[in-house]
Amino acid sequence: MTDHISLAPRTEDALSMVSTGTQTRPGLPVDLLQNVAKRLQFLCLLILAVAVVSPIVTQMAGMRANPAVRFGSMGFVGVASLAVYFIARSGKLSAVRLLQLGLLYEVLLALAISLSVAEPNWFSGPASGLRWSGVAVLIIIYPVIVPNTMRATLVASLAAAASEPAVVIALSLAGMGPLPPAGQFIGYLWPNIIAVGFAVAITKVIYGLGE
Repeated sequence: MTDHISLAPRTEDALSMVSTGTQTRPGLPVDLLQNVAKRLQFLCLLILAVAVVSPIVTQMAGMRANPAVRFGSMGFVGVASLAVYFIARSGKLSAVRLLQLGLLYEVLLALAISLSVAEPNWFSGPASGLRWSGVAVLIIIYPVIVPNTMRATLVASLAAAASEPAVVIALSLAGMGPLPPAGQFIGYLWPNIIAVGFAVAITKVIYGLGE
């Protein structure tokens, strides 16, 4: 009998019943689960390349940022990316565990990026237009490369988006500078909010392809 694979969004309970080889209940698509390690490895290498190039580009662009914070954040991104890459490559974790690890990786990346962009984006004076940070970009590209369930994507995207204002508030309390007015604060966060919507929409479209 031919097995039918559904790409319809599943709950976290359904996801937890999926293993790398067989499915005891319907869950994420089998082909996604079989390739999640390769997808996560590719993402890690991509992020690692960006972490190497970004400090050079920002330095050349003359962006105002504490070098220790900038290089420290990117160093953390590099170490985390290598760690997740080798864990995914080792084959010791199931696909479900790798998906969960990937979501934690996404949130930690967002936190590191928030630290590196907080000073130039939030404490360098008013600027016209939207300020797109690497956090918004990460939120959008992550589900394209490593899709997950709708709920997991939403929760991880919200946590990643919230990392930037959390870092900014902490740095302001530490004396880096005053917070912008409420309207401007929301305006600076708007790209992150948009990115969360895109992440959920992308996930829905990916699942919808199989319907």
